Amino acid sequence: MSGEVNKGGDKRSIFTPVSIGEYLGRAPLVFIGVAATIGSLAYGFKSLFTGDMSGQAKGMTGRVGFQIATILAIVAAVGFRQQEKQAEKDARALRREQREQKKLQEELAAKEAPKEAPKEAPTATKKADE
Repeated sequence: MSGEVNKGGDKRSIFTPVSIGEYLGRAPLVFIGVAATIGSLAYGFKSLFTGDMSGQAKGMTGRVGFQIATILAIVAAVGFRQQEKQAEKDARALRREQREQKKLQEELAAKEAPKEAPKEAPTATKKADE
């Protein structure tokens, strides 16, 4: 079972491929940051090859800023995901506790209910004996 992730109830392996759409839905700011970083880097390289020193500096400075923003977005996305997992775990524990309480209440009600012994119906053999 190496590689199994089972803490949050997610039984997928850590190596299970996940679609880009699933990641994009969870952390869109990360993808925006990556795209902005790549765009800024491309602008800086274009300026480098055309000899525009001002554009080169702007591109590389922007790249660093976008990289920092992307890292912060990744950290925030991981933090939010951990909060979601904890909330799911708490909800499962609450449901389990409620089921156990309901089961205990049903058992207690069954014990407290008056137990009536079934009355014997007069049988023909008892009348014949008398």
